[in-house]
Amino acid sequence: MPAPSDAACDGSQPSNSNLSSNVHEEQSDLTPWQRIKRTLDFATTRIEPGEPVPDVPPELREWTENTLLGTFAGVCYGGIRHYRHSRREGRYRPPDMGLSKAQVARLIAEENTRRLIRMGNGMIMGGLRFGGLTALFYGVQMTSSIARNRRDMQDTILAALVAGAVMGTAVPGTAAFKARSAVLGSALGGLIAVPISLLQEQVAQLDPQADNKVRYTGLAGGQVPSEKEYRPERYSLLTVPTEPIPYSQGF
Repeated sequence: MPAPSDAACDGSQPSNSNLSSNVHEEQSDLTPWQRIKRTLDFATTRIEPGEPVPDVPPELREWTENTLLGTFAGVCYGGIRHYRHSRREGRYRPPDMGLSKAQVARLIAEENTRRLIRMGNGMIMGGLRFGGLTALFYGVQMTSSIARNRRDMQDTILAALVAGAVMGTAVPGTAAFKARSAVLGSALGGLIAVPISLLQEQVAQLDPQADNKVRYTGLAGGQVPSEKEYRPERYSLLTVPTEPIPYSQGF
């Protein structure tokens, strides 16, 4: 019978660094297409009641977080835009046609309701547009980083080119006009993506805690194990000192 290990004798659990290294090795063994297939299978597989829910792939988690942030930004932008438009219109004044107070109050309430509905529609449309554009951008960026097994400014520029082209095709007009708009939108997206990607790389390098290291290289090789496990000390006002407090002689 093999002798038990020291960790088994002590009854201790494996450290977080060992678990992170195991996850890192598991991620590295998967090919790019296997990682993409795993993400798509998780998103499209039906889970019956009572079945265990598998862990969310890190690629899908990051894409979902970024898409939700873009959707929330679109909702805020659409709401603020319609709110400012409503403020510029000013207070609604009913026509002077000898109406009673009840009729005037009804007209004012109907106009306020229409303005509120327009602002709600603007928030919904802004969230859908920004959310769809953000989902496309980060989806292309993630797919490119997985296929290349690294993440750098090339992924951001490629995602901006695709997102700009799709935005250009959404402009109403003829097919030739949409084609010109797609080319212009793609070029504009690429120009905007260059300084943004450079700024992202500079921020990732200046981070002293290397939090961005896990985020930016997690798609390429899984989670990066910490070099040193850090656990902050916890203090409590209810902590009772173990040693007696010396009594002052002069007090």
